[in-house]
Amino acid sequence: MTTPQQPIDSGFGPRSTTSDVLEGIDLSGKLAIVTGDYSGLGFETVRVLASAGARVVVPARRRPMPRRPFTGSTA
Repeated sequence: MTTPQQPIDSGFGPRSTTSDVLEGIDLSGKLAIVTGDYSGLGFETVRVLASAGARVVVPARRRPMPRRPFTGSTA
């Protein structure tokens, strides 16, 4: 059984960026936990949450993998 997708009229579309979505939002004092940050959506999610002021925690099984630097983070 499938449910057809319906637009939610969020004001965002296929060309919207993560920065567009968080524009004007201050996440200072907020904690975000993001899994799967090694590439793609997870990496971009960590980057934009940190740039909006959130403290971002990235759990990992293998310690060396997530230690690469992020813009605006203290990994």
